[in-house]
Amino acid sequence: MQPAYSKTPDPAAADTGEAMLGFDAARYLAALRKYIWLVLALIAVAITASVFYTKRQTEIFSATASVQIEPRTQDLLGQGSEIMGATGGASPDYYKQQRKILQSYQLFRRTVERKELHLRLLSDAKRAGKPLDEQYDLAARKLQNLVTITYPVADRTMYVTARSPSPQLAADIANAHVGTFVEYSKGQLSTASDKASATLSTELDEADRVRREAKDALYKFQQENDPLTGSLTEWDSRLTANIATYSQKLNEARAERIAIGAKLDRLRRVANVDVIDSPILAMADSAVFDSLRQAYYDQRLRFNELSKVYGP
Repeated sequence: MQPAYSKTPDPAAADTGEAMLGFDAARYLAALRKYIWLVLALIAVAITASVFYTKRQTEIFSATASVQIEPRTQDLLGQGSEIMGATGGASPDYYKQQRKILQSYQLFRRTVERKELHLRLLSDAKRAGKPLDEQYDLAARKLQNLVTITYPVADRTMYVTARSPSPQLAADIANAHVGTFVEYSKGQLSTASDKASATLSTELDEADRVRREAKDALYKFQQENDPLTGSLTEWDSRLTANIATYSQKLNEARAERIAIGAKLDRLRRVANVDVIDSPILAMADSAVFDSLRQAYYDQRLRFNELSKVYGP
């Protein structure tokens, strides 16, 4: 059997807990009155520092230009003509695509090249020692960070907002980018035309070389195998004429076959008919068969008379 123990509360511990949970407002007020000037000084310094920091920051201006996009089909024939879309309007995907074009790097680079914005966006130190192509690249990427494309309402109008410390530069950037997009929409945009021309020229030369090699190989094959002369067009005309002639002869043969078959059927039907009464005699010379028929009738008449006298 274990003895029972009783636990009595500790007065000192109870006082400590009450002190921790309690809030002595008078103590804090006394501390605030003691250090009030220090607190106010810290607040004044913070406000003054904020004002000075804000004043030293560069002012940023923004300018917005708008462009209304009319749906148009692609100029697949390369005629540069604007063909409006259907009266029902374009789908939302069409305007998403146009917005992506406005935000594309190629369009920003074209804007830089058209207006020579690299001279205004890059300092002399950043442009020093760099080729023009690299300057265009740096300016275009910087321009992408300064321009925002928005399409807040589905009313075919997109907004180009440019930010810059210079209000005039911001307006020039916004207007220039809209102008570049308009040129692109008209089919007049050509990015890196020199490189594209060189590439196309190389491809054209390669295609011409392949064509010459194929022509030489065909001529060599003709010389070695001695095929029938004539171009493919001539052989096509000859083949067409031969097919037409064959078809005509075939139709004539069929018609003649049908006529001969009809005569054969008539001959089979009159096989058991008396030769004199047969219509076959009408198919030959009438004068000869008329003489034979008359002689046949005369001899038959005499035969009948003799039959009556002498009997059958």
